[in-house]
Amino acid sequence: MNGNLRGANLSQASVCEANLCGADLSKTDLHGADLSGTYLCWADLHGANLREADLREADLSCADLRETDLRGANLDWAILYGAFLGRADLRGTSLDKTDVRGADLSWACFGDASDSEQLKHQLWRRGAIFRETTNVRVSEAAGRHALGFALGFLSMSVVGFLCIVGLRLLFSRWLKRNQELARVANRRGCV
Repeated sequence: MNGNLRGANLSQASVCEANLCGADLSKTDLHGADLSGTYLCWADLHGANLREADLREADLSCADLRETDLRGANLDWAILYGAFLGRADLRGTSLDKTDVRGADLSWACFGDASDSEQLKHQLWRRGAIFRETTNVRVSEAAGRHALGFALGFLSMSVVGFLCIVGLRLLFSRWLKRNQELARVANRRGCV
C-alpha cells in the first residue's frame, strides 16, 4: 500500500497483519492501536502517536519514526532494521526482544539518564546506531594494550628507518670500495 493517512485518527484501531509499506502515517494518532504483524517497512511515521500500540512482530524496516511517541508500546519481536528513530520517545518500551540491527536511535529518549547510558550500550552491542556522543567506557587494560601497541608500532618504525639508512650507508661504501678496486686494477693492467 502506498496510501496517505497523514494526520488521521486511528486510535484503538485493529489493523493486524496489514500491508502498510510505504504509507504516509506521519502525525497519525495510533494510540493503543493493534498493529501486530503489520508490514510498515518504508512507512513515514514521523511524529505519529504510537503510545501503548501493539507492534508485536511488526516489520518497521527502514521506517521513518522520528519524533514518534512510542511510550509503553509493545515491540516484542518487531523488526527495526534500518529504521530511523531520531528523537523518538521510547520511555517504558522494552527493546529486549526487538531486532535493532541498523536502527538509528540517535537522540531517542529512553527515560532515566542513569539507565539510559547502559541501555544505549546494550543496544549498540546489538547493532543499533547512535550518532550522538555516548559515554562508552574503555577498560584500563584495553587502554594499556592500545598504548603498548602504539609505542611498539612507533619503535618498529624507527628501527625500520634506521635499518634502511644503515643498509644504504653500507651499500654506498661497498660500491665506493669496489670502484676504487676497479681503478687500481685498471692501472695495473689486470683487467
